[in-house]
Amino acid sequence: MEKTIEAIQQARRIDLYANGISSSVALDAFNRFLSLGLSVNWLPDISNQMTSAALLTSQDVALSFSYAGETRATVKALGLAHQQGATTIAVTGNPHSSLARYADIKLVVTPREPTAFRRNLRISARISMLGLVDIIYLGLFNALDDAALDKLERILQISSRADEQPTRPARD
Repeated sequence: MEKTIEAIQQARRIDLYANGISSSVALDAFNRFLSLGLSVNWLPDISNQMTSAALLTSQDVALSFSYAGETRATVKALGLAHQQGATTIAVTGNPHSSLARYADIKLVVTPREPTAFRRNLRISARISMLGLVDIIYLGLFNALDDAALDKLERILQISSRADEQPTRPARD
């Protein structure tokens, strides 16, 4: 977990890859990381994920979410990011999956359910991945320095005024 937090802190840019039920986890990560002032991309379109992955460098991080670790589009995007030299992170339930093979850092989630509830595994897998995003977020938040906290405060002030009526520009 420490390596993940450190990699994200040092990243120039963070790409998030996921499809299907894991997309909600990537969206949550996007919202949390953006609220910290990080440069983060969440592109739900598969072709956009591939395009973005092709633009990554060794200064970037690609973070992917797939419980089974076999979603082809997610595997392809992470594999391309890996080829580009980005630090690659896989959040998966299968450390031996195709996705995990391209990961520099593997974060394994293991939801536990009785066999009778097997059909609900997707729900518990998503919840366990969301919990992992919370832990990453808290680690990033706790590591913020004063300058980052000031930036976060400005973001919160701007966000709190989002529902206000926009002011009209001054006329000449």
